[in-house]
Order: sequence, then C-alpha cells, then structure tokens
Amino acid sequence: HARGALILAAIQHFINLHGGSGSRFAGKLDPARIGLLGHSRGGEAVLVAAETLPTIASLSAARLLGGLSLAPTHAQATSGRPNGFAYMAMLPAADGDVIDNDGAKFYDQATPSPFRCQAYLHAANHNFFNPNWPLDEGHGAARLTRAEHERILSVYACAFFRGVLRGDNTLRFLRGEEQITHLGLNYYQAD
Repeated sequence: HARGALILAAIQHFINLHGGSGSRFAGKLDPARIGLLGHSRGGEAVLVAAETLPTIASLSAARLLGGLSLAPTHAQATSGRPNGFAYMAMLPAADGDVIDNDGAKFYDQATPSPFRCQAYLHAANHNFFNPNWPLDEGHGAARLTRAEHERILSVYACAFFRGVLRGDNTLRFLRGEEQITHLGLNYYQAD
C-alpha cells in the first residue's frame, strides 16, 4: 500500500508541476495519458495505485492508460484484477525470488481496455532487470545476462507504452505476431 501511495503522490506532484508556472513541466504533461511500470513489489503497487486513483478527488484529471507489472509479487495488497486499462505482465521463468510467479494471476484476472498481454521469459531471473540489484537470484539452467534482461525489458516495455500512450502500431509485436527469439523470449499470451 505504501508503494501505491508513493506512485499516487508522484502523479500528484507531476500534475502540480504541469499546472504551475515556472516549471519545466508546465503545460507539457498530459495527466489523462499515464502509464505505470513496477518491478517486484512495485509490480503489485501499480495495481494498488490503479485501484486507488479513481477515489482521489485531486487526481480526477488523471487517467491510467496502461500498467506493466514486471516479476510482480502477490501479497494481496490489491484485488489482483487489473481493470479498465491495458495491462502487461512480464514473468521471469527462472525467478529465484518470486519463485511461484504468483503475479501471473493478475493477467488471468484482468479485464483490460483495450488489451492485456503476458510474456513468460525463459532463462530470466528476478534481479537483472534492475541495475541496482547485483545478485543473480535465479534458479535452473543458465540464465540470460544482465544486458539481455535490460534489452528484453526495453524492447517490450517500449512497445507496450508506445502502443498504449502514443497509439503506435505495436500490438502485432505484443500479440506475438512478431517475436525476438534470439533474446530468449517465449511469448505467452495476449488478448
């Protein structure tokens, strides 16, 4: 809940900067086009923020268009039912931290608008998506390098947010009609 509150406070802060004078962000942000990405507990916090956002009067202009949960925990801080926004779950198959990949339930229970997608990442561990987490907390066979983890996240997160926030034609990629198999990605499912 604290991480979700932090996300909402950041949204409020940027809305204030957008509406204020003298800020480099004044008039440059669109609070009706928000995308959120969270990793691990932050992946679940994205959903906490999404559920809480409509209840905050000062954020009535804010609209979440897409949320991406990367290796999310499922500590039951949220209903676990992404609703009303595009949703993507990225699940590392060799995750030695969130070993049950329980965050996959978020994808299963999503009622997306306009779509949902999920990527199951073979040979990916939990930590190497984040440059500040040095340990390989993976398990199983040989895993991808940190650079490969970062490249996969960059490619798929950019495709997701460019499609959701800008309207770029990236759905064919997210639906698995185009794949990057040399990065160790096995596309799982999209609706």
